[in-house]
Amino acid sequence: MHRHIYMCEYLCACLCVHVCTCVCVWESLSMYL
Repeated sequence: MHRHIYMCEYLCACLCVHVCTCVCVWESLSMYL
């Protein structure tokens, strides 16, 4: 369903842990908008 999230999760993992995943998803939406 959401493939771009995978890439974001990877980058977030380096910075934080799984919590960053939520932030990444939000950022992704901003880029689309």
